[in-house]
Amino acid sequence: MYTCSVYTIIRDIETYCNAHSIEHRFVGGVSYTGIVNAATKCTIDIENRVISFKNHNKVEALRKDGTIRDIDLIVFTPSKQKIKELKTYIKTLRAQAPDKQTFPHISVEAAVYPSMGKIQTMFQFVTSILIDKDGEWGTGNIYLIFDNVKQKIPWKSLEKWYIQLENGLRYTVRHPYADYLAYHFRMPSGLKPKDRVKVATIKNLIDETFMYGKQKGLDYRSSAYYASWVSYISNLQTSGGWVKVKAAATRLYWDTIGTDIAHGKGPLSKIFLNFSNKFTGVDQ
Repeated sequence: MYTCSVYTIIRDIETYCNAHSIEHRFVGGVSYTGIVNAATKCTIDIENRVISFKNHNKVEALRKDGTIRDIDLIVFTPSKQKIKELKTYIKTLRAQAPDKQTFPHISVEAAVYPSMGKIQTMFQFVTSILIDKDGEWGTGNIYLIFDNVKQKIPWKSLEKWYIQLENGLRYTVRHPYADYLAYHFRMPSGLKPKDRVKVATIKNLIDETFMYGKQKGLDYRSSAYYASWVSYISNLQTSGGWVKVKAAATRLYWDTIGTDIAHGKGPLSKIFLNFSNKFTGVDQ
């Protein structure tokens, strides 16, 4: 019988992606913001891009409010077949779980390649990662894009980092500063109210990576890494037209019913989960 723990699920998805050469990053609540608390201690290995944690939060299938946790994954492959097979594999994990009622909702969001079609900006409500050429990792140029706001970013800003937990589990994530910035530009309205507290918990961790990085000659605030991400946030926040309209709409949504729906409360939640990956403007 399949053991339905969040750690087991993360381990199995990590193993599957590595075995099938799918570039991936775990983000959201199973990344740094879900791990770190005031008592957490970490060891940062800059050269190997591994952050090991002790006294960290245990990642449970259920949140404190009793709702089911999400596992969010970004993948980078122009192969629709690989994405389809990954989603089929995840469905298999769910089917094998002893308690399907507490099996996490797993979101697989793909970077947008030319073969996936053009982004339909009218239906876009979250920032997408756009790659302008089909191919392996590092091929072509990479952008953050929302509607008419488009920012070229360096490939290094999406390099692999690894979280190492006390139980030995290691899995692939982004730099913590990338997670921090992404929370601020995911929606055109900026940081969601539900994320304000947890995002604040990783500021010290980010500062430590800055410090250890500089000792190795790496400036994560520079144009080689995340300066372009900061510029994108500024451009997104000051844009007019439909971007401004969508920012107002998403702000109202998250200030009212958004958190409850995202956490699986109420009859609208299932509809939201079924359509969540269409908010990128490309059918995924």
